[in-house]
Amino acid sequence: MAENIKQWKLEKKEIAIILPKSCGANGDLQVNIPKLMPLISRGKPKVSPPFGLSAGCLCNSGDCKPTVSSQICSQNFITVPHCPNRDFQNGTFYEGDKLYVEFENDDIYQMHTDNSMDVSS
Repeated sequence: MAENIKQWKLEKKEIAIILPKSCGANGDLQVNIPKLMPLISRGKPKVSPPFGLSAGCLCNSGDCKPTVSSQICSQNFITVPHCPNRDFQNGTFYEGDKLYVEFENDDIYQMHTDNSMDVSS
């Protein structure tokens, strides 16, 4: 897999794919962002039951090893907040619909929906 690693850059706008069968277009959305999640399968939004994790799974040296919760969950989606001043024309998205997610300052923690590609029904 290491031979497939290449320089990676997050664009200001990235494509996101709606996961639920249907959802309101002007609320927070559960999406898969292929550029961020290339190996995570799409489908119905799922959250795994909590499972145990040992700090021993990290290879950091002791002086810089992060604190790890002993119970974690995983999920196959990212919840993207709706940008209040950028409503979509219609009220519903359906599974597989695509839209843009906008990232502020190349930061995955500062993202919101963008209505410049409106496929809401």
